[in-house]
Amino acid sequence: MRNNEAGVRFRASFIFLTILTLSLPRILQAEDAGWVIAAESFTASGVPSVYGNVPEVLPRLILSRIVGIRERMVLPDENELRALQSLSDERLKLIRERAELVRSRDRVVLSSDDFLVKKRNRNESERKIRDKEKAIRDLDKKTAALIEARSSEKNAGKKEFAAGVRAIQLWKDGKELYKRADAGPLAPALSKDGISALLSGTVEDIAGYLYVTVTLDTGIDGLRFTEVSEASSYDDIGELAAALTVRLLPGIANREPVLLELKAEPEGAQIFIDGKLVPKGESSVTVFSGEHTVSVSAPGYATATRKARFEGAKTWRVSIALEEKKTVSVAFDTEGGKAQLFFHTQYIGETPAEVKLPRVPTVGELVTGDVETWFVFMPAKDTLDGARLTVKPCTNDVGKLIEKRRNAFYWSLGALYLSIPVSMLTYGIALDKSNAYNAGKLGGSDDAATDVNNWIRASQVSRGVSLVLGVNVAIQLVRYILAANEVIPEFAESDSKR
Repeated sequence: MRNNEAGVRFRASFIFLTILTLSLPRILQAEDAGWVIAAESFTASGVPSVYGNVPEVLPRLILSRIVGIRERMVLPDENELRALQSLSDERLKLIRERAELVRSRDRVVLSSDDFLVKKRNRNESERKIRDKEKAIRDLDKKTAALIEARSSEKNAGKKEFAAGVRAIQLWKDGKELYKRADAGPLAPALSKDGISALLSGTVEDIAGYLYVTVTLDTGIDGLRFTEVSEASSYDDIGELAAALTVRLLPGIANREPVLLELKAEPEGAQIFIDGKLVPKGESSVTVFSGEHTVSVSAPGYATATRKARFEGAKTWRVSIALEEKKTVSVAFDTEGGKAQLFFHTQYIGETPAEVKLPRVPTVGELVTGDVETWFVFMPAKDTLDGARLTVKPCTNDVGKLIEKRRNAFYWSLGALYLSIPVSMLTYGIALDKSNAYNAGKLGGSDDAATDVNNWIRASQVSRGVSLVLGVNVAIQLVRYILAANEVIPEFAESDSKR
């Protein structure tokens, strides 16, 4: 009895884990779903035929600029309205399915089937209709509860749906414009295609100028939509798309703008906001509220990166002072001959040359003719200013040497591959002839013995050739590896260690 109970529990656990495993990817996909934006071709009015592609080019340009917006703040109200819209769409779907079941039941009554078949089919149709009606009533209860929770003062501040940040994505990576399947409600069509909001617009010609109105709409009643308008000449369509995108940004990101007043030391340092360089001379930048990354860099200074959330105020002061890198003055020599010295692709001069370097591992380059030599400067704690280091430059072009050794290795490997079938074939023929001769199947004539001996010698020679070629492959592989190892930079050594 206990074994049966254990088996039942095991099967139940196995079924539960299987369902959870199959459902987990869908759950994760739902949680990771972004806020998807699509655009449709704009409606044109009075636009000259020579500019007939503007209604399609303009939304594509706007989408290409929206890529830079990474996330949207989704507030509880939006989540609740989307939940209500989803319930409404599901209810409409059930009503249509019920109507089809009613029509199917009526067709059963008018059919020519016998009484028992009609009764069975009618009962089945009525059972399905009752199931649909029950599902509709359940949805009505959920909808009523959600509406009551939204309007109830008791639940104020206790939102069922929390605010969150969702990554902004382009529908089909922005490669296609959206086409509505029919003229029905917008929200169900967008939901069916996995779209959160749609960019639509109109393009009009006003006395030779292009007047454009763009709307960002979700199709959901009660959810605020954004509408902006701009005008320009037909030749400035790129600037027009940029201006429209800038005005659409607050509606897309759903965040308030924040002014960052920037100050960096030393003067002339480069400032980056979320990886984008702030133009030189600008001391303030407008961004959206939320988390941003500020980076500052300058030659001779350690790069500083700060990540912070800028919320709750319209203006923030950001001040970053860089720390100067600790450097050491080092002289490099090449044991007699001269070579051109480079650090960070910057030409230093001919050796012997003195250069100031940070007290961190640094890779340098020596160039003598067409030959390049890479080396590593590893500063020790006791490295003093004026230290003298020696680097031995390469005498051969390592790239050409590696290419030569690689070709030799490949040719030797190819020769081994060609010899193996011949060796196996001759060995098999020699073995078969020898066994046949020993068994008396070839007779005992001298010609038969000579033929067997010839095949044995051919087999031995071919196997010997394969063995030699195999040894040659190993040698060429070692030579190839040794040549490749010469690419590894050597360490610059002080004269006191030599």
